[in-house]
Amino acid sequence: MFKINNQIINIIKDFKMTKYEDLPSFDLYVDQLIQIVQEELKPFFLLSNSQKLTTSMVNNYVKSNVMDKPIKKKYNKEQLSTLILITSLKSVFSIDEIDQFIKQIINNEDFQNSYNKFCISLETSIKNLFLNNEYKVLQEKNSIDIIVNAVVSKLYIQLKLELLKGDFINEEFR
Repeated sequence: MFKINNQIINIIKDFKMTKYEDLPSFDLYVDQLIQIVQEELKPFFLLSNSQKLTTSMVNNYVKSNVMDKPIKKKYNKEQLSTLILITSLKSVFSIDEIDQFIKQIINNEDFQNSYNKFCISLETSIKNLFLNNEYKVLQEKNSIDIIVNAVVSKLYIQLKLELLKGDFINEEFR
């Protein structure tokens, strides 16, 4: 059995995603953008091997058209929310898969509404996994069940993205 320290427990308890309408409505420079994303997604940066978000990474997302270009070196609310999506998903999905997710699932609905749904779901999922309903630490979760759930969830979204594109990886199943 493992024990989560109080600092991590408090970060998880306090984890609250900012809804789209509550994100800054003024334009941000890249340093401000990065700072906000890292604060928003604090649980994702708890691991010792977590890669900090950098200006180069943001520039690469822009160059690869996953994120819109800044205007006069400033980023708006939609670009900030897109970077939050990218950063939270990149530990599980490739940048190409994230790009497809944003373009085919998020953009097919109202972006603001989809982003808010994502925030609520992420916030709830993190708290449910680490804490019980009274926000007390759970003794231990079954690691095998969690790993299997992660694998199946990733498979599901990858297949959904392939179907949305009209593709199928394996010709045998056409």
